[in-house]
Amino acid sequence: MLLVTEPSKAREIARQAMAFYLRPSNYRNNWKRLGFTDEDLDDDGTNRFLDAMVAWGTETPVNQRIQAHFEAGASHVCIQPLHSQGQPIPDYNALTALAHSFADGTAVPAKARNGASRPVPATDAGGRLSVSKAVLGCRRLGRANVWVRI
Repeated sequence: MLLVTEPSKAREIARQAMAFYLRPSNYRNNWKRLGFTDEDLDDDGTNRFLDAMVAWGTETPVNQRIQAHFEAGASHVCIQPLHSQGQPIPDYNALTALAHSFADGTAVPAKARNGASRPVPATDAGGRLSVSKAVLGCRRLGRANVWVRI
């Protein structure tokens, strides 16, 4: 995810972040099974591919993209906060901006796709990022099971 509103800048940063993943056949084959073509994946990736892989914009559309995964039945969503200046470090400011939407659990649907109630795990005090022992190198954002790759 990327808190950048200028399309060309957002896609430039997305291209840098996705460059590694566009080469290995296991990633390419999976994306092709999901409906992308070789043309989408060749060179540095098409805008269609990059826009599908990297949620970018202001807080609202990025939150909506994350929320869409829960509404589709996901119980966990992993995000990678890309730095708005294209630096190879996580954008902790972006996480802070998004944290309020997930800290109180309001961004998580009450029902899973099958209609069963989904328990929302406890958060640490104040909705801060909490280290998960289950996913090495990731942290949970609030109670919403939004995992952050750092």
